[in-house]
Parts: sequence; structure tokens; C-alpha cells
Amino acid sequence: MLSNSLPIIDELANIVRFIQRWLASDNPIVKFIASYGVHVGGMSSSIGRNVFFCCSRYGTIYSSIASLNASNIVRHCQNAVDEELMVMTSVLFELICIRDGFFTFNFDDSTVQMFVDCIYRH
Repeated sequence: MLSNSLPIIDELANIVRFIQRWLASDNPIVKFIASYGVHVGGMSSSIGRNVFFCCSRYGTIYSSIASLNASNIVRHCQNAVDEELMVMTSVLFELICIRDGFFTFNFDDSTVQMFVDCIYRH
């Protein structure tokens, strides 16, 4: 959250974009292999396992893999974070900015570091 990016597991889930392209490929061999992996191979296929993982993680049904896109993944991640964690992250971000000199505040460095440590351990 501090880096304003998706968790690594969700970044890796972007493999769905490649699978979607393979399923829609103009090359009949690529399209056949992808279709076989998704629809027939299932869990014994790496493509099928990736599709199954993504569908179960993001609440998409297996047959509609084409409907899964980046905005669905981002929405899933945003909904997984509760408000308390968002507030804590925001406070931590501001304290780190104060500590590193990007923001100014009337606390000495040791007090700011104490706040950062306290929130980080929470």
C-alpha cells in the first residue's frame, strides 16, 4: 500500500492477459494449446492451474476468463483492505515523509522515529 502498487501475487496474476491473448490468437496452434490447457487439461496443465487460481482468487467463473481484467484485480485488492489498515498506512506514510524530510513538523527525529516504530509494530 505504501508503494501504491498491487501485491506481488496479484502482479503475477496478470498472466491472465497472456492466456486471454493466446485464447484469441490468430495462430491455430497457439489457440488450440491454450484452449486445451484451459478447458481440457485443467489442473494438470500449467495454463489451466493459472486460470483456476485467478478465477478462484478474483471470483470469476472458469468459463468467463475473458471477463477478468486489470480493473477487476485492482478492485479485488482494494476491497481486501479494511479502513483501519488504510488509515494506519496513511499515517505511516506521512511519518516516513516527516522523518525523511519531505514534510516538516515540530517533532524531533527521535519522536517521529518512535511513532514510525510504534505503527510499524502494530
